Amino acid sequence: MLPVFKRMTLPTIHPKVLIVIKYLFARIHLFVLPWVLLAYFEYLVRDSISAMLTWSWEQPMPLWLNYFIILALFFLFASIFGRTWLAYLALSSILTIVGFISGVKLKILGIPLMPWDVLLSKETEQVSTYLSGIWSWTLLGWTLLFIVISFALLRFVPRFNVKFKWPEKIIFIVIAGFIGCSVFVEKPFDLKNNFNIFNVTWDQAANYKLNGFWVSTALNLKLAFVPRPADYNADNMNAMIQNVPRRTNIDPNVKPNIIVVLSESLWDPTLLPKVTFDKDPLPNLRELMKNYSSGWMLSPQFGGGTANVEFEVLTGNSMRFTPPGSTPYIQYVNHGVDSLASIMARQGYATTAISPFFNWFYNSKNVYKNFGFSQFISLEFFEQNFKGYEIADTEVTKNIIAQTTRSPGPDFIFANTMENHQPYDAKKFSNNPIKVSGDVSADTKATLESYATGAQDADLMLKSLVDHYTETKEPTILVFFGDHKPVLGSNYGVYTETGYFKPNESGRLKKMYDVPVVVWDNYLPKHKDDLSLSPAFLGPYVLNLAQKEGTAYTDYLYALSQKVPIIPPSFYYDGFNIKADDLKPYQLFQYDMMFGKQYVMSQIKNPIVSPNFKLGFGKMVIESESPAQFSVGVPFQIENDQAVLMLSGQNFVEKSIVYLNGKAMETQLTGNGKLRVVVPKDVYQKAGKVTIEVKVLDSQNIVVADSNLVNLEVK
Repeated sequence: MLPVFKRMTLPTIHPKVLIVIKYLFARIHLFVLPWVLLAYFEYLVRDSISAMLTWSWEQPMPLWLNYFIILALFFLFASIFGRTWLAYLALSSILTIVGFISGVKLKILGIPLMPWDVLLSKETEQVSTYLSGIWSWTLLGWTLLFIVISFALLRFVPRFNVKFKWPEKIIFIVIAGFIGCSVFVEKPFDLKNNFNIFNVTWDQAANYKLNGFWVSTALNLKLAFVPRPADYNADNMNAMIQNVPRRTNIDPNVKPNIIVVLSESLWDPTLLPKVTFDKDPLPNLRELMKNYSSGWMLSPQFGGGTANVEFEVLTGNSMRFTPPGSTPYIQYVNHGVDSLASIMARQGYATTAISPFFNWFYNSKNVYKNFGFSQFISLEFFEQNFKGYEIADTEVTKNIIAQTTRSPGPDFIFANTMENHQPYDAKKFSNNPIKVSGDVSADTKATLESYATGAQDADLMLKSLVDHYTETKEPTILVFFGDHKPVLGSNYGVYTETGYFKPNESGRLKKMYDVPVVVWDNYLPKHKDDLSLSPAFLGPYVLNLAQKEGTAYTDYLYALSQKVPIIPPSFYYDGFNIKADDLKPYQLFQYDMMFGKQYVMSQIKNPIVSPNFKLGFGKMVIESESPAQFSVGVPFQIENDQAVLMLSGQNFVEKSIVYLNGKAMETQLTGNGKLRVVVPKDVYQKAGKVTIEVKVLDSQNIVVADSNLVNLEVK
C-alpha cells in the first residue's frame, strides 16, 4: 500500500502584515537611492573611482556611517519636497557642488573642503575659485553615467517615484532627526563610537580619505563652534584693555635675535626608576638648567598634539579654553591671529618658521602666514639628511644659523624638530650609543635606548646653537623646550613598568605633562629664574626678558603669570588655588582674538598677516643654462650616452625638479648649487624650442615653489 502524503501548506500571512510588507517594498527606493548618491559623491571628493571602491572595501564602518548620514539627508529632503524625484534632484545638486569643490580643493591644495571654509573663514568667497579646476573628460564621463542611472531609476522604475503624505513626512523627519542627533551629539545612540570612528585631527586629508566626507565633516563640525561669552562686548573689552598694567621695561636700542626651538618629545628619561643609562643623554641641557633660567612647563598634551603646544607658545592663547579634542591650527586659525611673530615683525624683526616636516601638516603653511611670519622653511626646502625616520636635528640647526647669518637685522625664529618623533623601536636608528640596564623587559630597554639616542641628538643641537651664538656674540635669546612627553610603549607601557606612573597617584598630572624648558642668552646680566609655567605664558616671559614691546594682551598674560603661572584642566583648579572667575578676563581676551572683533588690536595699525610671506627661500630663478643650445643629434655634453643640461640660478633646493616641455626630468642638486638635468633623446634629437622650468612638489604632489620659464633652442 502506497503511503499517503499530506499536502503541505504555507502559513497564512496576516493581511495587516502583508500591507506593511507591501508598503516597505514600495519604499525600498528610499534606501537604494542614497547608495547611488554616496558612490557618486565619494568619487567626486576622491577624484578617482578606484580610490572610492578601495575605500568602500577597506573601510566598511565609515562607509556605513556615511550612508546613514546621506540617508538622513534624503529623508529630510523627501519630507520637505514631498516627492522622490524632487528630493533626489535637490540633494544630488547640492552634493555635486560640494563634491566638486572639495575634490578640486583636495587636488590643488591637498586639503578637502572643511566646515570652517564656509562657517568661519573671512575669505569664504575664495572657495568658489576651486571650481576653475574641475574640468576633465573622466569627470564628465562618470557624471554623465550618474545622470543616466539616476534618470533611469526615477523615470522607468515606478516605485522610485512616489508622492509622500503627511504621516510619512513626519516619520521621515523623526528618522532623520534620530540619525542626525546620533551622529552629531551622540544621543540617543553614539554612532561614531559604536562604529569605531577616529578623528585624524592633525592631517585632515588623511581624515577625509579614511572616514569619508560626511563623517569627517560631522567630527569637525562639533569643534567648529565656540560659544560667545555672555559678557563679551565692546564696552567690557575696552574697559579690560584700559585696566591692563602695561610693561614699561622697553629698550628699543637692543634688538636681540629671539630663537624659540620646540624639541620633539624632549624629556629627561633618567627620571624613570628601575633603569640606568650608561651615559647621560642630556648633559648640555642639564648644565644650562643649572646656570640659566629654566624649569618645567605643564604641556596641554601627552605623546602628541605638537601643534596645540605651538599654539599656546606663539599666541599666548590656552588650550584650556578651547573645545576638548580641538586643534586650533585646523579649526580656528583661518584669519590673522596676533602672535610672537607679528609682534616682533612690527618691531623690525625678520620672522621665520622652520619645520622639518611637510608644509601641509597641521595646516602649517596657512597658520604661520596667519600668525604674521614672513617666511616658512618646511621639509620640502631642507637638505634631505635623515636620521632614523625623520630629518636630523642637525639640519634644523643649520637652517636656524643660516637664517640669522643671511638676515641683516634681528631675527625671530620659531623652529621645531622631528628626529625624536615616535616610534622608538629598536630599528629606528642604525646605532644606539647609550645602553640601558635594569629589571625591565627587553622591549622596554630597546625603546629607551632608541629614545635616548634622539634625546642625545636634541641635546647636541642645543649645544651647537649655544656654541654658535656664543662665538658670534650677536645678541641672542634662545628658548629650548619639549612639547610633550614621549609615547614609550603602548598604554603607558614603559612608564608603568618602571613604576614612574603609579595608580591613583596625586602628583600624576605633572608626571604626565611636565616638560623641560631652558632660556639661554649671551648678552644679559647673569640671572636665573626658576620656571614653572604653562606654555601660553612663555611668550610674555620672553618679551619681558628681551625688553621688547608687547600688546595689552601679552602684558595682561605676563601679569597673570606672576599670580597664576600654571593653568591646569579645570577640575584641578582647587589644587592650584585657582578661582574660575580669576580667568574670565583671559577667556574674553582669547575669544576676542580668535573669534571676536579683535578689540585688543584696535590701536595697532600694522596688519598681522605679512604681504610678503614666502614659502622656502624665495623665488627660484634660472639665470643660465649650459649649453645654451643643442645641435640635433650632437648634444653638447654626453655622459653615459645621455645628454646633460646644467642650470645655474638662485634658491634651488635638493627637492627641485626640472621640467622640460612640462615633463619631469631626472634632476640632481650639485655641490655648487647648480641643477644637473638628464635630457632624454626625444628632446635633444628634435629641433625646436624646449621650455625649462624648476618646481618643488610636496608629498601630495602640490607645487609649493616654481621658477621663471626659459626657452632652450635645439637646432
